[in-house]
Amino acid sequence: MYGGNKGNNNDDEIDLLNDGDWDVGFNSRLTTTKKLGFSTTRDFTTTLPTSTSNNMNGNSTTTSINSISENKTNLAAAYNNIKTMKTNISGLDSDDDDEDLHEDTLLNSNISTSGILSNDLNNENNNLQQLDQQNRFLIEEIEFQFTKTFTHVCATKGNLLLATDQNTCIYVDDNFDRYREFKIRTDEEDENEKIYKCFIDPSGYHVIITINNGDNYYFNTANNKNPKIITNMKNILIESIGWDIDNCNKETTGTILIGTNDSKIYECKFENDINNPIKNSLKLIFDFNECEMLVSSGPINGIFIEPNYFGKVKSTVNNYFILVITPFRMFEFIGGPTFQDVFQTYQSTPQLLTFKELPAKKSDLTSSELHVLRNSKAFAWLSNAGIFHGNFKRDSNSNSYNNNNYEELQGESLINECEVIQMDSSKMNSSMQQGIKSIAISEFHMFILYPEKLTIVMQPPGLCTSGGGNSVEQQQQLLLMNQQVNNNNNSGSGTLLNNHDAQQDIENFFYAKSLNRRDSASKGSGSSITGSNGLDNNGVGSGISAGGISSNGIHIGEVSLSDIKVVHQRNFPMSTSGELLGLCTDLMTGDVYLYSNSSVYRIEIDDEERDVWKLYLEQALDPKSSKELYFDIAYKLCKNENRDIVLSAKADYYFKMKRYMEAASIYAMTTKSFEQVSISFHNKGQKDALRSYVLSKLQILKKNIKIENQDATQLSCLCTWLTEMYLDKMNELYDYLILPNNNLKDNNNNTINGIEKQYEEIRSEFRKFLEQNKKHLDKETTYRLMSSHGQTQEVLFFAMLIEDYERVISHCITEKDYSQALEILNKYCKTRSYEDYFYKFSPILMQHLPREMVNTLTTKRFLDSGKLIPALMRFMHQSKNNNHNNGELDDNQHFTNSLTNEQQNHVIRYLEWCIKKQENEDPAIHNLLLTLYADLDDDEKLLNFLNTEGENNFYDPKYALRICTQKKKIEACVRLYSSMQLYDDAVDLALENDEIELARECADKPEDDEYKKKLWLKIAKHVIDSSIGVKQAIAFLSYTDKIKLEDILPYFPDFSKIDDFKEEICKSLEQYKNEIEKLKSDMHEATQTAALIREDIKELKHRYGYITANAKCDLSSKSILTTDFYLFPCQHVFRADALVEEVLKYTKSETRREKIRNLDEKRKLYNRQMEILALNNNEQRQQSLDQKELSSLQEELKDLDDLLSSECPLCGDMMIDSIDQSFIGDEDLEVQSWAIN
Repeated sequence: MYGGNKGNNNDDEIDLLNDGDWDVGFNSRLTTTKKLGFSTTRDFTTTLPTSTSNNMNGNSTTTSINSISENKTNLAAAYNNIKTMKTNISGLDSDDDDEDLHEDTLLNSNISTSGILSNDLNNENNNLQQLDQQNRFLIEEIEFQFTKTFTHVCATKGNLLLATDQNTCIYVDDNFDRYREFKIRTDEEDENEKIYKCFIDPSGYHVIITINNGDNYYFNTANNKNPKIITNMKNILIESIGWDIDNCNKETTGTILIGTNDSKIYECKFENDINNPIKNSLKLIFDFNECEMLVSSGPINGIFIEPNYFGKVKSTVNNYFILVITPFRMFEFIGGPTFQDVFQTYQSTPQLLTFKELPAKKSDLTSSELHVLRNSKAFAWLSNAGIFHGNFKRDSNSNSYNNNNYEELQGESLINECEVIQMDSSKMNSSMQQGIKSIAISEFHMFILYPEKLTIVMQPPGLCTSGGGNSVEQQQQLLLMNQQVNNNNNSGSGTLLNNHDAQQDIENFFYAKSLNRRDSASKGSGSSITGSNGLDNNGVGSGISAGGISSNGIHIGEVSLSDIKVVHQRNFPMSTSGELLGLCTDLMTGDVYLYSNSSVYRIEIDDEERDVWKLYLEQALDPKSSKELYFDIAYKLCKNENRDIVLSAKADYYFKMKRYMEAASIYAMTTKSFEQVSISFHNKGQKDALRSYVLSKLQILKKNIKIENQDATQLSCLCTWLTEMYLDKMNELYDYLILPNNNLKDNNNNTINGIEKQYEEIRSEFRKFLEQNKKHLDKETTYRLMSSHGQTQEVLFFAMLIEDYERVISHCITEKDYSQALEILNKYCKTRSYEDYFYKFSPILMQHLPREMVNTLTTKRFLDSGKLIPALMRFMHQSKNNNHNNGELDDNQHFTNSLTNEQQNHVIRYLEWCIKKQENEDPAIHNLLLTLYADLDDDEKLLNFLNTEGENNFYDPKYALRICTQKKKIEACVRLYSSMQLYDDAVDLALENDEIELARECADKPEDDEYKKKLWLKIAKHVIDSSIGVKQAIAFLSYTDKIKLEDILPYFPDFSKIDDFKEEICKSLEQYKNEIEKLKSDMHEATQTAALIREDIKELKHRYGYITANAKCDLSSKSILTTDFYLFPCQHVFRADALVEEVLKYTKSETRREKIRNLDEKRKLYNRQMEILALNNNEQRQQSLDQKELSSLQEELKDLDDLLSSECPLCGDMMIDSIDQSFIGDEDLEVQSWAIN
């Protein structure tokens, strides 16, 4: 170990976890060796240098601040280097046989920081820390606009109430900028009448002042009226008041409790009435003097009220927890729903009275104060014996803290843990030996006021740092450690814990007792109260509680005030600051004020919780006060950069306490070396903890991944290692269950069931791990790992996770679990990427599950049916070989005959589905289906298949013909010849097999009549040659009109009788006669029709119509009599120019359009010439065309008439063609008018 030897061995032995002891750069117990009991210990002392500690009055400092600042950077660098060096000095004891000896050496090591840091570096570091602490605490004097001598100070809501020696009260508000002075009208002749104490309620309105003669005064700060005496509270010297904070307001204080100096408690309620504030509400509800079991109590120095401590019902106060202190005792009261009900229970049953008593001499008493932090439920009680602090039980959800059964807790203490901070006079200077004048508490600090000094210590009021805070289990652990130390002492090794010191009597500790636990509950029991309670004749406790645990089971302890870390101190010389009187706390804001007879100071702390985590961490590491809760508190209080220190310390603590699983989970959150922690768990044989640690590290690593493939190698390594550990654990448990030499056979069934349950849990955890990390595992490596451990089921599970269905299906087929194989193939292989699996496994699955396999194939539309053909062929080939081996197949028998009927039918069903549903056009599919059809005994499916193909036949006709010929499917062959247009062969084959009807069907298929006639004659010759009779042969003619009787007569024998043909000849002649008559009638009808057409043509030349003088064009709406126009039989009339424009619009031929335009120009020319001839001007006549040219032009215009008058544009085809055209053209003005500019 670093800094020590192991027995007589000279080899260095390094801690298993080299960061096991945590020097956090801070020690809350000065000059105290930290006894960890589970790691190396360093004696590090942080006492301040003499020059610094002697000059804490704020006026002068011997240490140069500038010099410290200059060295600060170098100091920090040096310190960090030292810390780094300490971390890097690590080693691992790989010898498993020496592990126990190694741990003993850990417990007996004593390493001091002086061996690492030089004295100068330590001093400089302490100076820097002290300077930093000075800057965090600000003690600011409040400057008033007046000068008075103060006797008492109270604070609430940031306002101050100052009592002066002139019997006045000054109320300072508005951030100390405004004040009002209230005069108390006392007997001015009596100079001894002075303000004894003053009180202000938390709301800041109600003020109660008590005079040392027993008079009491009241005023309300909201009113500018001087205090008036409370007439019904005379001769009552008030020592303390317990406020109900939730019910205080401007008008009333709510019900409060008043403690007096004669051990009495009153209940009253103050209202905003200066003349009569109490209104007969003052009631005496408890008198300690009447309690026969208490010899002497003294004044009531403090009262604390916590309403609804056990929960609230219907938003009302139902119960109270009340804490009352006297100079020697602390009493606890529980009850409700009123104060009277609370105290009435204890008056009627004194045995329920619970109190704690500090052993101190009455003559030494100087003051007694009670301070409570309501939020944290922590308290501090100042008495002559020391500062008694602790915390209350907080679990309000437990059954013991229920509003319905809190009465059962009466007589029990609600103080969970407590500790006494004693004053060690041997370690105090002269100013501190005079005693503590006052204290105040904040969440993390205690403020201790001496006659001329204020000391601030880092001591949260609820933190009990002595051995009394240990649980029974922790005390047993400490006892075990002490025994180990004693054994080591005998061998001459170093001592970590001194057994005598740990077990020595605790002097001046404290006495805690519940009266209901006495051996004698009354005087009549025959035992004296003093003797049974450890009280002397004066009623002051002198008993001693040893071991840190009181008789009623409360965890208590003790510590010296001189051992607590002082974080700030300041001297207040009486010559400059006046006489220090006390400290007061603002209950509403938490501010702390220090006051003397001449000044008031406000104490502020910057970042109060900054270093508190170090205190909690040290207490967590100290076996005397170690509690797991302290680790959690330290973690919450420290900043992010220090949390790794806390977590590492907690993990080391768990590791040393052999709580390996908890240590693993916390190690994963630290930056401690992964290799170091892993080997540590391995050397301890803690495989489960190691697995948990690696798994947690894996999860953290995955969370930190921000980009793809980041840390892929690390993730793969961790996941592979975890897989190995899971498999090893599963095999270990499995061996316990199945190996014949295991010890389980001698155990009961519960043990076996427990291991089986553990096996199932670890397997479930492993499978969940695989699900979450499958992408980080290498497939082949993982397969080999699982196979090497014999975990076939896990191989299959992993294969399913990574969608390696081929491996799973292959395994199922090997195990002849064909149904499972098909289920996986059907359920998971749903995309095209898995189609090869179907091609691979279809043959074997078709052989054993033909129906189910075909059902599966028909649901997978992404499959290429053509690629399944080889698989089906292999399947049929395998069946052929199997049957051949069984002697079931002839050499001449076709391979498809080897299929069973069920197998063959399901293959046909699949092929039919491909053709009909998928409309597959692959010839191979069609050929295979045709082959299977040909193997069937029934030719119906084969013939239907051939008939439905028609022109879209995708099978190979030649292959089909060959198969059908082999199978002797005559009709199929005939139809195939026919489909191939080999009608001669089709008819010949049909006639060879006497299939006359089939031959006739084939003979009608050719389109050429001569070819048809040839085929029919061939059939007729076969019929005549078959000697079926003349009449039957002649009857054959009725099936066709392609051949006549005269066509077949040559085929009859020469010796045939004419009588056999007579009837048929007559029918033939009669038929010829009818056809001739029909032709004559058709010719006559055609002649008449032609004559009528000629007459209609002649009449068309002289056809005319009527128009009116004001008739207008149906296209342009212009008059038609002023120009050429066209009148149609439908009575539509059009101007020539409008008609030309309309015809051009619907004429698509560009040549025709050009021709119409040219003819229209000639029409216009002709009209102008006619106008010229109509004039009498000879000169213009000479310029006109001659008569011959006009006649030629007129002839050309007949072509224009034919083009324009072929159909009416409103009734003819042009109107029908215009139905798909828009009403408004693209260039129409109407469209342009609607355009948005």
